[in-house]
Amino acid sequence: MEQLIFYPRVIKVDDTDRTINVIALVNDERLEFTDDMTYTLKLGNQSGYIKDIALTQPAFSSQELKGLPSDMYTAELWVTNGDKTRIYPNKDKGYLGLQANITAMVGEVLPTLTVSEIKAEIESKLKNVGSGGTGEKGNDGKSAYQIWLDAGNKGTQQDFLNSLKVKGDPGSNGNDGKSAYQIWLDAGNSGTEQDFINSLKAPSVAPTKRAATSLFVDMNDSKNIIGRFDNGCWVEMRTMASWVPLYATGSAGYGSVTLQSFVHDQCWCNVLSYINGFLTVSAMQKATPAQFELWKSCVVHEPYADVDQYDWSACRITSTGSDVGEVDFVKMMFAVGLFSEKTILSLGATKKS
Repeated sequence: MEQLIFYPRVIKVDDTDRTINVIALVNDERLEFTDDMTYTLKLGNQSGYIKDIALTQPAFSSQELKGLPSDMYTAELWVTNGDKTRIYPNKDKGYLGLQANITAMVGEVLPTLTVSEIKAEIESKLKNVGSGGTGEKGNDGKSAYQIWLDAGNKGTQQDFLNSLKVKGDPGSNGNDGKSAYQIWLDAGNSGTEQDFINSLKAPSVAPTKRAATSLFVDMNDSKNIIGRFDNGCWVEMRTMASWVPLYATGSAGYGSVTLQSFVHDQCWCNVLSYINGFLTVSAMQKATPAQFELWKSCVVHEPYADVDQYDWSACRITSTGSDVGEVDFVKMMFAVGLFSEKTILSLGATKKS
C-alpha cells in the first residue's frame, strides 16, 4: 500500500511562509530521499494537471502555491532515476487543500434591533391583519348508529356496538418450529449449545498498526520527557538531566524542528526534524557517539515494530564503533515506525533466524 501525505494538509490561500512536508509511505515505511534520484511533485485538480514543483528534500515552501485559488488539489510524487520513473502513490493520489482566506469573503454590517423594537414591529403587523365575521352554524351530521339503521339493520345502540366486534373460531395449534441451535446444526455445524452461542459473538479484531507520521512532546515531568506519536506509540526518555526539557523542543528559543545535523541536547528536535524531512540518516551518521547519550535509557511503549526479532549487537549509526546510546536511538526509531527494516539492516542490525 502506498500513500502520499502532506503536513500541513491544508493552508490558506496567499500564505507563502510555511514549509509543507511531503511524506511518501510504502507499506507504512517512509520513502527516503537520496541524492541519486530526481523528485518532482505534480499538482492538479478537477480541471486537470496544473504545475510541477521540483524537490531536493521531502518538503517545499508554500511560496510555490502562490497564485493558486482555493481548491482541493491532487498530487503525485514522480521519482526519476535515469530513464526510469516511479510514481507515488501507485493507486489514487495525495491531497493538498488551499482554503480561502478572509479577504475572499464580502461582509456587511447587520442592523441591530432591541427587544422593544421587535415587539413593536410584531404588534404593528398584527393590527394589519383583517378580522372576518362569524359564519352560520351548519347542520348536525348523522350518528354512526343512525347510519347503521339506515343501512337496513335493526336493534338498539348496544346491538350496534356488539356488531362491531368480530370474533372468529379458535384456530388449531401449529407445530413447534426448530430452535436456532437446531438450525445451526442442520447447516452443517457441530458442537454444544455453548459452541453455538460462542459462534454468535463477533471475533475481536486487533487495531491496525501503522508507522508514525507525527509527534507530540509531553514535558509534564521534567525528569522523564515523553514523546507521544500519532500511531499510539509513546517513548520515555528517562534522562536525569533536568535541563534537557529546555532544549527538547525548542523551548525558550532553543532548538529547531528543521535541523539538518544531529544535535546532542535537542533530543526530540532531532526526531521532529527527521519527520519533517530535514534530517536524514546520512546526516546522522556524521555525528559522534556522545551525541546519542541521552537516548541510552529510553523505553518504547506500544511499539509498532518488534525489535526483539533482530540482533542489534553490530548496529551503529556513527563509524567509530562505540555505543553510547545510538543503538537505543535506532531501536526506538524502528519501534515507532520511523526507520524501515531496510534502514536498520543498512546500519548493521541483523534479523534473527
